[in-house]
Amino acid sequence: MILLNIAFAMSSGGAQAAEQSGGGMMGGLITLGLVFLVFYFLLIRPQQTQQKNLQQMRKNLRSGDRVMTSGGLFGTIESISPESVMLKVADKVRIEVAKSAIATLRGDEKKEGGNKSETKKDKQ
Repeated sequence: MILLNIAFAMSSGGAQAAEQSGGGMMGGLITLGLVFLVFYFLLIRPQQTQQKNLQQMRKNLRSGDRVMTSGGLFGTIESISPESVMLKVADKVRIEVAKSAIATLRGDEKKEGGNKSETKKDKQ
């Protein structure tokens, strides 16, 4: 079998096959490049943007902001140090968490939720 492959490569048909495989290699490189571009624009770039937004949010934290940690704890920021945040999670209950554990900034959801429930009561 190996001898047939060598004989085919030495013949004129082998030269044509070698030229065609070179074009196939170029097509393969173009395909690989296109796949990389798709991955970049669909996966890598959005992840980088999300990471920048998260860092910016953590940088702009202020006392009184309602936040949720990556562990699912909700609290209000009492004080901020360079590496950690003191959260008030209930009356007389405060915990210290790393800034990197802050996952989301919770807006005025409590006020919005209260308004919705009040409108429901008013309708009844």
